[in-house]
Amino acid sequence: MKSTIVQCLTEWGYSFDANGGIILLEDGTSIEIIKPQNYLIIDIPVYTLDMPDEDMADNVRTLCEQLNDGFVWHTHFSYSEEWEEATAALEFDWTSDKDGILRLHKAMLIAYHLPTFFADALDIIDANGTITVAEIWQLEHQLMEKVYTELMADKTILYIHGLASSGQSSSAKEIQRCLPKSCILSPDLPLDPQDAYYMLCRIVDEQDVDIVVGTSMGGMFANALNGVPKILVNPAFHVSEFMRRQLGTHPFLNARADGATHFEITEALCDAYAKLEEKQFSRFPEHNPGKTFALFGTEDDVVCCKPEYEQHFGDAYAVFSGGHRLTPEVIHTTLIPTIVELSK
Repeated sequence: MKSTIVQCLTEWGYSFDANGGIILLEDGTSIEIIKPQNYLIIDIPVYTLDMPDEDMADNVRTLCEQLNDGFVWHTHFSYSEEWEEATAALEFDWTSDKDGILRLHKAMLIAYHLPTFFADALDIIDANGTITVAEIWQLEHQLMEKVYTELMADKTILYIHGLASSGQSSSAKEIQRCLPKSCILSPDLPLDPQDAYYMLCRIVDEQDVDIVVGTSMGGMFANALNGVPKILVNPAFHVSEFMRRQLGTHPFLNARADGATHFEITEALCDAYAKLEEKQFSRFPEHNPGKTFALFGTEDDVVCCKPEYEQHFGDAYAVFSGGHRLTPEVIHTTLIPTIVELSK
């Protein structure tokens, strides 16, 4: 256990001294290994009073109490009267598999940013006399954006848009904004479903894709891909049925690279989609169900494929408050953490 943690810290570039069950980092952060429970406690000094100041000490104590309502992942804050110092303790179970390593990496990045988070919160209290829950959540969101950015650095994400959309989807742009160090591939899908499927297969094979995110019709295409983790957002497994009720010419909702502004839905196109849809669940011997996860909006009034998804993948899904289309808030609070978790 200790050797794995030491190896991870070395690979991540930390300088430390490992003696007994305590690993001490040069910035004063300590990692305590609790055996035999396989439990880790990471103690971080987050704020020290430069000089005796009872008003500031009161603010620090108040902030610690407020933050202990569960705003930051597995973290407990406390203030020492003797040392005039606020500390944060991140506590979590440890396993040596990829899940445990991801949690350790996440904890170390949170620990790195906590002093700034705490100081920013204190500045708000100092200026306004108090801090609201909304202000704490805003600071927590900023902290986690930095953490997710580092966890996903150099990762490649393939985003697959829905019907009538394009690679210029606002969802793809928001994912890129949230993960600026990741490579977001968001191609325009060819109108012909077989051409689209083959193009996506080539991208997965040639671009070293780490994870696929497909929304609506894109969820159907993502489901048909093999050998890569995928997140299906409000997947439309039978988009051909919807299309048959929409025969005719329709505008694209986003700009296309080829300049096309409209597309036509014909019976032949619907038949081609139906043929591909029949095959999307037929490759289960090659599928790893653990690599597939879905997100369903509670107010989605466009498609309802959750019961069918459950038949094949069980409870490997989560629900979010929202409709068929992703909002920036849902992308930040729900989709990005799911991307990070499945990319481990």
